[in-house]
Amino acid sequence: GLVHPFIFPVNFTPITFGLLPDVVLGLVEPHARIFDMNVQACFDGDKELALQALRLDPSCSHLPKEKINEMGNRLLKAHKKFIPMFKV
Repeated sequence: GLVHPFIFPVNFTPITFGLLPDVVLGLVEPHARIFDMNVQACFDGDKELALQALRLDPSCSHLPKEKINEMGNRLLKAHKKFIPMFKV
């Protein structure tokens, strides 16, 4: 179901709102799967999985694979302070 967290200074409390309507689920699901791939890539330090997730992102679908990989490598390098598990 849809979860909306209430965020407090020391913790957060998730609130469930039920299932998303199919039409909304169809729009949200690809982005959620890509987000999950990115999270897994961070936990595993898997640069190739992170780049694969970027290549699957609908906002990058108009770009050739080489450009997406170049952009991904630039993003990883620019943010290496926050994601040290990737060797760039």
